[in-house]
Amino acid sequence: MGLILNSPIQHHYVPQVYLSFFESSEKPGSVYFYRRGAGPRLVSTRKVAKERHLYSFTDKAGKLNTFVETALSKLESDVKPILVRLNAAKESISLSTDETSLLFTFISVQAARTPAFRKVIKQMSVNLAQMTLQQAVQNIDWLRDRLAEQNQSDITAEELQEFILDDSKYTIETDGDYYLLEQLRLQMEIHKAISIKNPVLLKSEESPFITSDFPVTLVKDPRAPSYYGAGFLTSTIYLPLGQHTCLLLVNPPVPECSDPSEMWVGLSKIPPSKVRWINKLMVLSAEKYLFASNYNQKIQKIFDATTNPERVEFSSPFTRARKNQ
Repeated sequence: MGLILNSPIQHHYVPQVYLSFFESSEKPGSVYFYRRGAGPRLVSTRKVAKERHLYSFTDKAGKLNTFVETALSKLESDVKPILVRLNAAKESISLSTDETSLLFTFISVQAARTPAFRKVIKQMSVNLAQMTLQQAVQNIDWLRDRLAEQNQSDITAEELQEFILDDSKYTIETDGDYYLLEQLRLQMEIHKAISIKNPVLLKSEESPFITSDFPVTLVKDPRAPSYYGAGFLTSTIYLPLGQHTCLLLVNPPVPECSDPSEMWVGLSKIPPSKVRWINKLMVLSAEKYLFASNYNQKIQKIFDATTNPERVEFSSPFTRARKNQ
């Protein structure tokens, strides 16, 4: 297992291998880097979309370990030839079982590896812990018994209940390693959900695609029941693969019997209007940054009008009940 001494401290959450397909012709090795409220500028792919020790964890010896970053680097190296083929494709192509598995692994890992996705996990974990705690203190007799067991006499059960039900008075935190573990676990669940989908390449030579620091974007399938959210299983998925190629993953209308040794990736040429729609998805889903092969003033203007997306909507029923009293 690789230790931090053998690996870079800065970990890219949008791989350089991936961003290379959005390089500017003005300066090879660089992309246009968009931020809200700041005009885009050409920046080396080595210098963007990275965070210090993002995938490091504390091992049993108490040292920072970068095994996850090493594994991600190997995945990026292995998938590069497939990304090259998909970006260069002029017609439908076939992928072997191993290539298909590698591509779906790359997509699911990219969906789960970003800081924005970790923020979602953190918010959901905190919300669940808070709701569980608030539910527990609904029973005032149970709470009195717990305080008695702990010999706590400096606060009454009623005071503690009031404190816990008022979520503005405290925060819930946990170790960063927990969130990394959850990212890895959820990546496997995402892989299962997307592996049943049909891949299609969307091609445009006229208008370039852009990407973001949250590039795997979901659009709820209109055929999905209304009570389902826009999760990976029920959604159509868009992932720009390069300035002229976007990968679309769609749910098959009915299960199909196909040759298990290969998967066909369809190809569809799309008009500039469709490219603009997909680019707007990227803008709306971006956490902080956009990446593109060119400068586009309209994209910057739209981006400036957005804020960091609220990816999780949650309201504790116990908090709501307290506020409505």
